[in-house]
Amino acid sequence: MADNCKRPDLSTFLIHLTKGDSEREAFDNLKSIIKSKTLFKSQYKISGQHAVCFTETPVGCLKTAGGLMNYTNYNKYSRFGIMVFKKDVYHLKGRPVLYLEDKYLNKLPPEIKWRHQIFEPSFTSVKYDWTWEREW
Repeated sequence: MADNCKRPDLSTFLIHLTKGDSEREAFDNLKSIIKSKTLFKSQYKISGQHAVCFTETPVGCLKTAGGLMNYTNYNKYSRFGIMVFKKDVYHLKGRPVLYLEDKYLNKLPPEIKWRHQIFEPSFTSVKYDWTWEREW
């Protein structure tokens, strides 16, 4: 049976948000991506490899929440970004991050360890809780 219910918390898109020391720099980074048709690797590494990160947060949620921020209003991203189809990233071997405590890392099969992100929330401040980024 088909479900015709709208799900505002789900998206068929992923978004790569730009960063910069200023809004101008973040916008320049967006223009560079468009001009080069390339998403540049971040300084962040996963299993020793630089990554290109996406969020699966729907655009409507980004707009109503004032951007991608956690429960303490921390936000390291600009309002600029590139949107791509989730299925295209999936076909290129992109996958959602697995938010787990470090104690579970060695229990993961080697071929998916790269997806692990430490998850140790304090619930009073940001410790190791990046779940709000909904990363791919």
